[in-house]
Amino acid sequence: MKKTEIISRVSEASPRLIPLSLSLGRVKPAYEQISDQIRNLIIRGELVPGDRLPVEADLGEIFSVGRSTVREALRTLASENLLITKRGSSGGTFIEHPNEERLRINLEVSIGLMTTEKNLTVSEILEARELLEVPAAVLAARRWTPETLERIKNSLPGSDDIDLHHKFEGNKDFHYNIMVASGNKLLASMSMPLYSVLRNRFLRDRAPIEFWQEVASDHQLIFLAIKDRDEKESGRLMKDHLSNLKKTYAAIDQENQTES
Repeated sequence: MKKTEIISRVSEASPRLIPLSLSLGRVKPAYEQISDQIRNLIIRGELVPGDRLPVEADLGEIFSVGRSTVREALRTLASENLLITKRGSSGGTFIEHPNEERLRINLEVSIGLMTTEKNLTVSEILEARELLEVPAAVLAARRWTPETLERIKNSLPGSDDIDLHHKFEGNKDFHYNIMVASGNKLLASMSMPLYSVLRNRFLRDRAPIEFWQEVASDHQLIFLAIKDRDEKESGRLMKDHLSNLKKTYAAIDQENQTES
């Protein structure tokens, strides 16, 4: 078996040929080893969005496997949204361009499954939110623009706006808009799945109205601190806000465990 082969890399500008080391062992099924190696090339940046892989027959020759094995490996990577197949004379199998929304959905599904299997506790999710959202509030106070500040303001409830729609969507929008104001796209991609899992798995319509009134009050204070560009106060208020949520989440989690 050849241990060094050539993968054709096609960019939008011009094709490139880069030597890459590819080989198979006997620990995993062959298709998993192929998908693992291509995935690692993507992670290392040796394959980038827009690059085209060789056709199935060529990949089969490189790895010394049949086309059905190659096809299964490519299906695995496509299911992870790492590859896309295009038809036509200029088509082929390409490294997919990243998509923030898809990343958030994948994280939300995976985290949700982990909570279902009791591999992840409410406390751990809240702790992770604190590690992400407290710094985000600090950055939002430092970096907000008139547009991003207006988005945060518009996600606050009115004096009598504590309806079901605002409980879920307005609360989510408030936290998301702080992430946007922080100027760090990765913070939103990482933190919003945590929020969504907590909302969908533990809150739904089970939190008392007093809980939402306290949330609205906390949000107003956080907004004012961010507006005043008070970084220290913004971080402190966000930390206190997340700490205040713990009792309600813990109580609902306990109810869920009792019912199950």
